[in-house]
Amino acid sequence: MQHVTRMFPGLLQSLRHAAPLMTSVWRAVWIANVGDATAAHTHVSRFEKGTLTVLVDHHAWHLQLIRMRPDLIKTLNQACGRTALMDVEFIYSASQTAPSKFSNPDATNHPTSL
Repeated sequence: MQHVTRMFPGLLQSLRHAAPLMTSVWRAVWIANVGDATAAHTHVSRFEKGTLTVLVDHHAWHLQLIRMRPDLIKTLNQACGRTALMDVEFIYSASQTAPSKFSNPDATNHPTSL
């Protein structure tokens, strides 16, 4: 996959104060890099001050993603071609509209590692 910074020169730098647009960019980076199954159970809700907040629709997925946090941060930063992401906050939210309804309905219901 091509680095976001190569596709959109200076995008991350120029949008660093435009939170809604930065969230959209990180949402696209997340979906492109975490795999269909993970994307089906998650939804990037915001990016603020170097932290990506991700809603998770199932407890087992939430626990697995917490364990995968360091690898995910590394993978996402590599996809961007720079260290822009400092942390990922995972929020288990069974009461939210399930992100899986907006993603791949054929994705597995069991978490796997990257």
